[in-house]
Amino acid sequence: LFVKHRDGTRVLSAGRFRKPGLPPVRVERQLPDRVMVTAGGSSLELTVRDVGSVDYIGSTPDGLMYIYAESVVRHVPVKADRFVYVMDKEGAVLARIRLPRNQYAYIFREFDVAPDGTLYHMQSTERGVHIVRWEYDPEYAVTEAEYPESFTGIPHFNGLAESEPAAADPPFNKAAAASAAGVTRSEALEIADAHVWHVWTATAENIGTTSTVTTPSWVQVGENKSIPYKWGGWNTIAQFDQGIAAGKLAGDINTSTVDWGNSVGNDCSGYVSICWKTSQKYGTSTIGNVSTPLSSVNDLLPGDATNKAGSHIRLFVEWTADGKLLQAEATSSGDPGWFTRYYTWTISGISGYVPVRYDLIEGGQVLPRPTLLYAVSKADSVTLGWTADESSEFTGYKIYRKTCDEDLFMPVKYIPTGTHSTTLSHEAGLHYDYRVNTYIDDGE
Repeated sequence: LFVKHRDGTRVLSAGRFRKPGLPPVRVERQLPDRVMVTAGGSSLELTVRDVGSVDYIGSTPDGLMYIYAESVVRHVPVKADRFVYVMDKEGAVLARIRLPRNQYAYIFREFDVAPDGTLYHMQSTERGVHIVRWEYDPEYAVTEAEYPESFTGIPHFNGLAESEPAAADPPFNKAAAASAAGVTRSEALEIADAHVWHVWTATAENIGTTSTVTTPSWVQVGENKSIPYKWGGWNTIAQFDQGIAAGKLAGDINTSTVDWGNSVGNDCSGYVSICWKTSQKYGTSTIGNVSTPLSSVNDLLPGDATNKAGSHIRLFVEWTADGKLLQAEATSSGDPGWFTRYYTWTISGISGYVPVRYDLIEGGQVLPRPTLLYAVSKADSVTLGWTADESSEFTGYKIYRKTCDEDLFMPVKYIPTGTHSTTLSHEAGLHYDYRVNTYIDDGE
């Protein structure tokens, strides 16, 4: 926890927060068609054709589990069927509910299980939001349940997005773009991350409304975090900071016209173009001039993208164990909206999108990213614990450290694979930041 004091300094709080408990059931996918369900000491298996995203919804008092699972029926553009499986403690599937494929609006908490085991599903339609109640009855012979026909013709929210802004310049073709500089996957992810967490200071001059520009409402005088959304924008962090210092408006949510000179920030395709270090801004309809569609959504690697021409594009960051896509995007959605963020999507949540790869991206091997499990701090040491997928070969883990007075992280310890914790001594009374990376001899 970082606390901002009147003098502007930030310190790590000595307080402690209670972490939410882990769910009693863990669900992971294994391509191409398996869902692994770990409940207590039992490991169960579910077969789902061309499995997509999966999740644990909840359980009944007598131990029946509700498991969410998708089946990808088309990879380009993406299309997926959605199901809820009712599974007992021995792994037998007792029933399956086929969910509507389409959703009129994105629902953040789609399912809930009541204490008596009743399953509730929040389904959005053009007519409004419906709460659908499902109760499992072992005496009922039918094991395949479906929604009424009135739910099947609902549009998907991805089909309702507005069009993109016009380009400032005519796009290059592939031949012309071939001379542009490439980008490594690590560079693309680092650029994306820097835009999400960028801290900058606004003055009253950077906030306002004109005939062509409206700054996002979250931008405030003083310190702000994240590069704001700008309709038609295409700015590096350095260009953004220069524009703010010069008194330009921060971001622009006016989507009726593109302001080219009075505001700074990025829209979705401008953000991806910056991350890919392209020689000019490419829109979602012209990104195909410098990228190639993938044959399968499962082929996405960090630094690739999911694109819906004429609508929206997101930079792909990594897969979660349950088959969801962590992506970075400049978007109007979310809280506070009109900003640059990370968000995790199910495969069905990107229906209509095409997985694409930048033609000049370098590096096929992507090392797993460690997940921090704990950090135990003492006066003169810290113990770090993490986990990582070691199914691919890599050398080990590299621990970096810096103090608050230092600008750069420096490596302080190398640890082989198979070891997921370490204790490092440090000087008492100093604040230290740590980073854990996986590495091979020529990259990390």
